[in-house]
Amino acid sequence: MLKVSVIMITYRHEKYIEQAIQGVLMQEGNFELEFIIANDCSPDKTDLIIKEIIKTHPKSSSIIYLSRDANLGIMPNFIDASSQCNGSYIALCEGDDYWVDKFKIQKQLDLFLSDQEIGLVYTGLKHFNQSQNTFIDINTKHFSDKSVVISELLKSKYIEFCTVMIEAKLFKKTLKLLHNELLNNTIIGDTRIILECAQNSKFGFLADITTVYRILQNSASHPVGIDKGLLTSKDTYNCRKFFINRYSLNKKLLAVVLCNFNKGLITKAFNEKNYSNVIKLISNIKLIDYFDYCDFKTFIKKTTPTIIMKFILSILGFGIIKNIVK
Repeated sequence: MLKVSVIMITYRHEKYIEQAIQGVLMQEGNFELEFIIANDCSPDKTDLIIKEIIKTHPKSSSIIYLSRDANLGIMPNFIDASSQCNGSYIALCEGDDYWVDKFKIQKQLDLFLSDQEIGLVYTGLKHFNQSQNTFIDINTKHFSDKSVVISELLKSKYIEFCTVMIEAKLFKKTLKLLHNELLNNTIIGDTRIILECAQNSKFGFLADITTVYRILQNSASHPVGIDKGLLTSKDTYNCRKFFINRYSLNKKLLAVVLCNFNKGLITKAFNEKNYSNVIKLISNIKLIDYFDYCDFKTFIKKTTPTIIMKFILSILGFGIIKNIVK
């Protein structure tokens, strides 16, 4: 019988962790489940909730619980949890997301077994905006051509990690390749891993909605505050740039991300009330990269007169005046 390892990293998820764990433990099918939960020294009740589930759930014998004595950080916690996996396939679900289809794993396994070239299978999903208490329907993309998959992933992350299952050999090969990069103060691990898998394997897609991705303010993906936001935005951009250069791909594939990155910084600068923050944001704009990584058509389309005006007014301080007057 095939073994499937599920990795769940968690930190400060006391409100969501039980739902996330139950979504994994409810899985049914012809496979052996190995469920690795890595709690990164959460200061809330996450640990107590996990231990109670282990004590009472009939499937708790499948759980390997890693309770950290000190906070490692997202990627070190993930990498160490990954090293514990013994399954033929690896599935991912963080402690604030959850699965809603009890046959998710089995359906993905069936797709893997139907085509030996497939190295990663992802599924349909919904988003849940926690602050607004609303579900958002997502039209998940799927492309058959490898070059299109990579091109689209470079533009935007259309595959959510919580839906993904990866063949173990590909997963371990990817982590080995990215090991130093992932540990080097990076934030965006999922995009790096998915891009590498796209470069080295074929993707399978299951249209069924199996997962809910929870949108939380001040999470790693949706940070609050200028410094955290800058770190996340820069890492999102840099991981794609690094990937293009690693494989000597067409540099213009970065054009949309480059323009969106700069556009986002300018918009934030224009809406700032603190001029030192304006300078911090403006100083991180990638102007030189336009020469190597952007084509004229994309630049004209993305760099509108409004964005140019906001850039100029931000430097002159008019954005701050506008916000003070408000």
